[in-house]
Amino acid sequence: MDHGREHINGGIALMLEHVHDKANYRLPLKNMAYLLYNMCHKGVYDPVIYEKFEENYQVTSSEHMRARFAYGGLFAYYRSNQGTMFGIDFWESKLEDCIDGMRAQWVLGLLEAFKDNRKLHRDHMREKLDSQFKKVILDNWHEEVEFHQKLLCGLANELHDLEWYDEEVWTKIVQTAARKKKIQNLHIFIDLHKHMVMLNNDKDKPFYGKFNGEIDTYMKKHYNQDRKWKYDAEKLHKNSLQDLIDRREEATIDKFALRKAATDDSVLELARMAERRLKRLRMAKYSTDLFDEIVNEMMREKRTIMEMMAELDVEDDTIFASQTRLAKKKQAKLI
Repeated sequence: MDHGREHINGGIALMLEHVHDKANYRLPLKNMAYLLYNMCHKGVYDPVIYEKFEENYQVTSSEHMRARFAYGGLFAYYRSNQGTMFGIDFWESKLEDCIDGMRAQWVLGLLEAFKDNRKLHRDHMREKLDSQFKKVILDNWHEEVEFHQKLLCGLANELHDLEWYDEEVWTKIVQTAARKKKIQNLHIFIDLHKHMVMLNNDKDKPFYGKFNGEIDTYMKKHYNQDRKWKYDAEKLHKNSLQDLIDRREEATIDKFALRKAATDDSVLELARMAERRLKRLRMAKYSTDLFDEIVNEMMREKRTIMEMMAELDVEDDTIFASQTRLAKKKQAKLI
């Protein structure tokens, strides 16, 4: 649902009002999931909806059920803390039935939602990761995570908060971060570096001393002069604004890095095309054949006389004369 257009579509509140007015809670499961997810997204507290939906879960239609819908229903139960354990078990079973269609991005969504849950122990999500979600993450790694820095960092942050340190998944995270050619977001750079160092230095974890090479590669690529000013890699501390102000006397001219802004090749190519076109139009003033060729192209593009006059910077009689020459040439070819 486009929540930014509530002034047009009425938002989720209007849909809930219609459901309550008609008292028809036996909706298809995918519609229930849609309502629950968008209620949770907008922070709507309506325990009656959860109660009435749970009365109909076993008897309503599950046609067209997909992992996406099961994810939406389970996300709502995890984050909102509404409904009962029966509802959580129901949507978890539906998600398990559709687990082949599950995506790594949705696993991250469930991890973020579960962080707000106050009904289930953290071990519940750890067990889900071991039994279901680990495979989803690894199977979709290249397609989703490998080239998506925000998703990579998000998974690292949530798995660390959950204290789930699977060797295979975390090795993937560290190796993928080390392969990155560019990380422009400072927060992503810092978060990934902290996780890598924490894993590498913790003697109680199976990664102790295993990531020295990856950390060295990561820092050589991404820890430039600008980031040294903002982030202390040895102390794993991001300098605050006040820290930077206090250190302003340390800034010398040789520590400033002047860089050219990124160049968009497509814009350059459009500029070159425009320059070639202008040059061709200027040359047309000295060549009747070239002028006629340009007029013929404009006629094929169905340009109006006014457009031709404006672009060629000529009077209409000049264009009419060119069209007459073109017509005679065409007639001569037919003869």
